[in-house]
Order: sequence, then structure tokens, then C-alpha cells
Amino acid sequence: MAALPAHKVVSEDLFTGAQPSVEELDQWKDRVKTIVNLRPEGEEGFDKDEQKNVESRGLHYVHIPVKSPVDIKGELADDIASKLKDVPKPVFIHCKVGGRATTAALFADAINNNKSADDVYKKQEALGFKLPNPEMEAQVKQNVADRFSK
Repeated sequence: MAALPAHKVVSEDLFTGAQPSVEELDQWKDRVKTIVNLRPEGEEGFDKDEQKNVESRGLHYVHIPVKSPVDIKGELADDIASKLKDVPKPVFIHCKVGGRATTAALFADAINNNKSADDVYKKQEALGFKLPNPEMEAQVKQNVADRFSK
């Protein structure tokens, strides 16, 4: 499947980006099967009607609240990977602007496909994916090393 406009393609059935608009959901309803929302309730701009909007278009909806990309490790990373393994595909994962979503997708793809830390770093580089500050980038890199380096 071709990439959705202005979004990251982590694998052939895993896309990430910012929270989609209702118009984007209408455009994508024949291109994705599941929308995963990583935004916690109460976050500025959280769409309380998103589940209804997604499901009314015949799509599957999953909500996994994540506050920061640095929180994606350990049990949370395993939970995200497990949930993504069992949903209808293709999947679009979103947060507010895409940082948490792409981090979560990279972890889930690596966990579900037995990839290494090096595979994650190479995919991150190929996507041109960077987090907004060096401290966050370093922590996520450490989380990847801790989880996938054997």
C-alpha cells in the first residue's frame, strides 16, 4: 500500500503520524483498517469523539494512552506490540504530532518481527525520524538498546 500523505511508513501495514482529521478518516477508510490513538485524555487537542468517528466509518479503534516517547519501554512496549499484532491491518498509529506514534511503531515492529536494536536504528534513520530534543532522543535510543540488544 502506498504511504498516506505526510506520514511515516514503518512497514507495509504500519503507518504513523499526527492525529487525523475527520476528513482524513473519510479519505483513508478504504486504505486502513485500524486507528490507534496514543494521546492521553486531557491532552490539549484530545478528540473525545475520535472513537465514534473512527468506528462510524467501519474502522477498528484502539486507545493506548502514552505521555511521552521515553515511556515506550518494558511492559508498555510489549503491550503496544501485542495489541498491534492482533488488530486488522493496515494500521495507522497517531499521537499529537507523530513522535510517540513512530516510536511505538518502531518498537512494535521490532518486537513482533524479532528485530535487533540495529534494525530499529536503521529504520529510524531511513524514516528521517528525530525526536524534538536531544535528551529525549538519547533516552529512546537507550530504551531501544535495553530492549533489543542481546
